[in-house]
Amino acid sequence: SLPIPAEYQSAATEEAKRIIPLLETEEAKRWYELLSNDSPMLSHEIRLFWLMKDPRPSTRANERLIEHWQRIAYARKQFTKNHNSVYECDDRGTIYVKYGTPLRTKFGAFGSSGASNLELMRWVPNGTARMDIRLWDPAPEYEVWLYDGLGTEDPLLFLFSQRDGTGSFGLRNGVESTIGARLRYLLQIIYYAELMSFADHYRERYHELEEEWQYADDKGVSPRRTRLASSFFLNETIDRANPTHRYADLDKSDYENKVASINVVTSHVRLLNARNQPQLAVITISAPKFSTDLITISADSFETPAYRLEHTLILWDVSLRELSRVTEPIPEGAESLSDFQFDHTPRQAYYSISAEASPVLSDTLMAMGKLFSQIEPPLNADPDSLEVSDLVLGVDFPQEAHAQNPSPIPLLPVDEFVKTDPMHVYLEVYHLTTDKDGYGHFTIEFSAHKLDKKGRMKKNEGEISLTFDRDLVGRTSKEYYSIDLSKLKPGDYELAVKIQDTVTEQEKTRRSRFRVVK
Repeated sequence: SLPIPAEYQSAATEEAKRIIPLLETEEAKRWYELLSNDSPMLSHEIRLFWLMKDPRPSTRANERLIEHWQRIAYARKQFTKNHNSVYECDDRGTIYVKYGTPLRTKFGAFGSSGASNLELMRWVPNGTARMDIRLWDPAPEYEVWLYDGLGTEDPLLFLFSQRDGTGSFGLRNGVESTIGARLRYLLQIIYYAELMSFADHYRERYHELEEEWQYADDKGVSPRRTRLASSFFLNETIDRANPTHRYADLDKSDYENKVASINVVTSHVRLLNARNQPQLAVITISAPKFSTDLITISADSFETPAYRLEHTLILWDVSLRELSRVTEPIPEGAESLSDFQFDHTPRQAYYSISAEASPVLSDTLMAMGKLFSQIEPPLNADPDSLEVSDLVLGVDFPQEAHAQNPSPIPLLPVDEFVKTDPMHVYLEVYHLTTDKDGYGHFTIEFSAHKLDKKGRMKKNEGEISLTFDRDLVGRTSKEYYSIDLSKLKPGDYELAVKIQDTVTEQEKTRRSRFRVVK
């Protein structure tokens, strides 16, 4: 990538900072390193990020980038308690830029509502004592937002308030972080009473605290205080590592939610053709997920609306310049499948596949989906070097689909298999060295290992180990195998296939990951 011109370095740096809140933790660390080193790759990463986010690559505009800047403009006008965020607004603006408008909100000052007053009267019957407590309660302002449908089972909650009751206003881990040391346990239950009607999370926390306060009836104040302290610090610890926030989607586009989604599955396979030239086959299958208001349901069936479907492939080079684009209409009634085949050159670095569905007689968008992928360098065409195609794991091509889209690959690529069904594997071997009779000889060795949650290999757990000797006329072989998965436990695996030319002892290994389900 070319260095950023000096006059644009500052703008690129600021734009990178505005993207970092939308990244996973490890990726954000990498971007911070690029920033600290004034890396010339920064402009490349920015452009690549927005290419990957573009919901409709088939259009010239990047709708997600436009939406991003519309949210920033709104946040700068609406969330102005401070300017601590990279978006020049307070922390509410950062969450708004990531996720848009929340499903529900609540705001006020802790300890000031009728629910809080009733709670205080319940636990502190003495009126004079209550007046003293009110003098010590800082009544921090708060705002709480709820989102749903962000990739987690539970709703996503964001609490904005003042740190320790009197500090700066911003995003807080939980209610406990809004409370100072004085009157800690009393304010805790009062503040939860303020929020208990807003979400189940706060209601459950309130009832847990209520039990601890009632504990004094039999055991006395001192044991209760010990239990309240335990609850306070336990809540703090849980909220600090909030699993709902950790596993939620990184951002949400309102633009993409305006229409139905299309599931897009794609696999690219590097090959050498009959003339020993590098080829790339990109196999794509898509499935629209129409909303119920577009589906006609009868007593014994349901009917999706009539629509036309298009798949668009766009190729980019390493500098993210567009090389070519091809749009392929899917014939009505056909399998939603495309097989793009083209010469594979070192210039090609990335591709996107987008799928769009429209009514038969209209250009109105009904549903859309896309995938963005990086392309590995072409296969080696040197006839003296053993070469192997990418592995294709999958299921047999539907006969009708194969007739409509003749493909060099006899499998429909998938990466998830039911353990009771076999996994089919296809690969091609090139540049075998032949003996004096014109025969090529090689061994093919399959091995599979289970992976842990971090993608690391677990040896000696659910392994597959198979070896075959192959002899054939010529220098090229097309290999098709079925592998029994019935003895494997459900989970993620890596399949390694090693080819050895037994004449020259050259070796080549290809790997691919797959999942086994019940």
